[in-house]
Amino acid sequence: MPPTPTRFHYVFNLRDLSRICEGLCTATTDAILDGVAVCRLWRNESLRVFHDRLISQEDKDWFIEQLKQIMKQQFPNYADSAMQREVVFGDFKNALRVIEGEAEARVNEDLGTYDQVKTLFDELLERYNETNKVCHFLGLPD
Repeated sequence: MPPTPTRFHYVFNLRDLSRICEGLCTATTDAILDGVAVCRLWRNESLRVFHDRLISQEDKDWFIEQLKQIMKQQFPNYADSAMQREVVFGDFKNALRVIEGEAEARVNEDLGTYDQVKTLFDELLERYNETNKVCHFLGLPD
């Protein structure tokens, strides 16, 4: 997708591909157990690097369609499962265990649905509010 006067910031280069590779390397075999998980991680990183920079819904829809086609061509056994539901990856699923000293490191992994992420954020916020000034979470609507 080339830059145009209304989309002058659509300049993509090899650095963007390296960001996808870097994101793939943040996961470990503890969190990424099968091909579907790898495809979901690749989908997440591609969306993060490219899709987030697109400004029109038409461009975003085009990108999603390209992503689906590539996934079906390159990963036919995993494509349908990998394209289901929202994709949210992060390294804070075990953040409470890290804070409490029960785990050593945070691992980039699939966080599940938005409802699961909201529950996780609520738990983290509750823990934060126990020792700090009360903060309210306004991120994800009910």
